[in-house]
Amino acid sequence: MNIKTRPILSALFYGYALLCCAPEVYAASIVTNVAIDVLSPISITQTTAMNLGRVMRPTGGTPSAVTLSTAGVRSISGGNGALVSGGTINAASYKIFGSSTYLVNLSVTSITNPGTGLTLSNFFGKFNAGSDTNIDSGAGGQATLTTLAESTGDVLSVGAKLTLTSSSIAGSYTGNYTLNVDYP
Repeated sequence: MNIKTRPILSALFYGYALLCCAPEVYAASIVTNVAIDVLSPISITQTTAMNLGRVMRPTGGTPSAVTLSTAGVRSISGGNGALVSGGTINAASYKIFGSSTYLVNLSVTSITNPGTGLTLSNFFGKFNAGSDTNIDSGAGGQATLTTLAESTGDVLSVGAKLTLTSSSIAGSYTGNYTLNVDYP
């Protein structure tokens, strides 16, 4: 080491020592929050199957739409089709356990007999004493329904709309639809 490099090396040594041992003037810290939503698993049990009852198909060219509300009340509009008394009339009913907001998806499907199929065009759903929410095929067959997450389970009532034409074949029709309940 020569005389010319000695002050430079000393300065580097002391500078390094200051950086290593100096208080953390360039450091910072923060206390931050963390959050998590813990959800209950969803379970579904059907308590009542949907039954639209007995109807008379229209005789003219204008279709008739039979609507079954979530309260199990039928109505008919358009054409000259008619509601016929007798038979079983029920909105579907399900008991659902989970948290308070659900994404309910009902796939629109056809119900058939040995002849031709009829299509359920819209579904209506409501939780407990809430109001009807249209779960139509134009919205992908889904809607977000909110409830209070009753400890005894939430009751989901489901109604539907079915269109009849003069060419609808008389007979007993049966079928399935899929109910999916998920968290949004």
